[in-house]
Amino acid sequence: MFISYAASTAAFLTAPLLFLIINITFIVVYMTNYQEKMKRINWPCIDFLRAAVSAVIFLILSITSAAKGTGGGTQSAAVFGFILTGVFVYDAYDSYRKIMSDQLQQDGPQSSQSSNLDAE
Repeated sequence: MFISYAASTAAFLTAPLLFLIINITFIVVYMTNYQEKMKRINWPCIDFLRAAVSAVIFLILSITSAAKGTGGGTQSAAVFGFILTGVFVYDAYDSYRKIMSDQLQQDGPQSSQSSNLDAE
């Protein structure tokens, strides 16, 4: 993906390189279990924001690349950009689903006790 954007035009080089560095940083943090040492950071929320911002930026880059598509490198960058956007959207959805299920598990016993009190 990064090579296709870099080969198509130099203007598309900055965002993929930035997100490549961010994603490698997240992979290293998760592989070393460093997130367990930093309890104050809400890692699922940070992961959701990373995926959502990546999806939006790559969607914009892909649309721009498809609109200016004059050569084979630009067109292939647009196709792979749309595929990557879909992957990031799924990653954001999966992260959001995990956040919501964790919240429901934490709020579950309290909300059921309050609904039992309301029924009486």
